[in-house]
Amino acid sequence: MGKFDQALPLLEASIKNLAAATMQVGLYNFNAELVAGGAFYPSNPFTGPSRNDPNLDREILYMRRNPSNYYWFVTSGVVVNPEAMKLFGPNDKRRAFMSSFSFGFSTAYPLGMMRAYGRPYYNMGISIPDIYLLRAECKARLGDIGGAATEMLAFRKNRMPDRDAALPSGIAGDQVALTKYILEERIREFPITGERWFDMRRLSVDPIYKSTISYTHRIYNNNGSIANTYMLKPERLTYRFPQYIVAANPTMPQNP
Repeated sequence: MGKFDQALPLLEASIKNLAAATMQVGLYNFNAELVAGGAFYPSNPFTGPSRNDPNLDREILYMRRNPSNYYWFVTSGVVVNPEAMKLFGPNDKRRAFMSSFSFGFSTAYPLGMMRAYGRPYYNMGISIPDIYLLRAECKARLGDIGGAATEMLAFRKNRMPDRDAALPSGIAGDQVALTKYILEERIREFPITGERWFDMRRLSVDPIYKSTISYTHRIYNNNGSIANTYMLKPERLTYRFPQYIVAANPTMPQNP
């Protein structure tokens, strides 16, 4: 809705109230959790770091769980495209949750592409990283670029070594560049989770930042050449109503 001034106090209150939660919630520091003694250690060679129990995941704030999907968990071959992979630094710990190979194969994907290890569940509710990144975005949109840059640095220190977490030179003092960088951080944070459908929807009508989202889907051959290209149509940014809803409301028009 673009009402960043109204959203920011609610996001601030959410983060402030995390301390009062009756369960352990908060951001994981991947620097500590991917090594011996950490929550995601050891890493299974087939399914990746051990992040498969939503009841133990501290970054889930409000759980709305879909039915288990073991195809997505184990053998999904949906990959992160080359443009998105170039946004990751070499020491970004989020890369540990992705694989360069299809399940059961030893030939790497072309063009540096990787697939994200699936999970047997998908949280359709609210996550801690989403709240932090939305708060940083709101601050940047409202002109508090110093506060937004501080937020981003603190967040990134949980995802990579401190020496790699610093924002690129010149971004911290530029509102448009910083906001774009925060939106790109969402690409790095949520690959192949479905969460960025909402970004695609809201940014499709954003006059300044719509270019941060790609609405082009490419099918690649094994050698990296493009076999087919599809453009996401605007009507695909609206869910269709389930058939039982349509049947119960015969005068309600179906979304295209």
